[in-house]
Amino acid sequence: MKINKNIKLLTIMLPMLMITACTPKKGNEKTENEQNIPSINANNNITANEHVMPQDMEKLQTTNVVYFAFNKYDINPEYAQILDKHAEFLKNNATVKITVEGHTDEIGTPEYNIGLGERRANAVKMYLQSNGVNENQISIISYGEEKLVALGSDEESCAKNRRAVLVY
Repeated sequence: MKINKNIKLLTIMLPMLMITACTPKKGNEKTENEQNIPSINANNNITANEHVMPQDMEKLQTTNVVYFAFNKYDINPEYAQILDKHAEFLKNNATVKITVEGHTDEIGTPEYNIGLGERRANAVKMYLQSNGVNENQISIISYGEEKLVALGSDEESCAKNRRAVLVY
């Protein structure tokens, strides 16, 4: 009896929730393709613009992954230039916030991998902060081994999963 009542309530509430979730927000004067973000010019320098098209962010978005060695969380020098560009962008755009996601391979316990993923995300956060990015612009999360990009237990697959991802 109680289950039927809950099902009836759910059948009424679910469509109402979907309708309100799809309602557009008022007051957004910009087109879908415009954002208040800087662009990357031909010299790979980031410049602040009033309105920038999303395709101008492609270079920054395609270099948003930092890879780590097995069981390590120190930033490899080869990723310094990538992180420097992200730091420059974030310093020039104090309202932009990012999340750094920490990931691991499947080796180790889930608990250990959550901790290692957090240390990797925190290492990227600390690097960005040491380059002038405000701490309030960066949040971190660890997924451990939960979001693998490569399946398999070979070294190549595992190496692709040992990463931190900067998500804007």
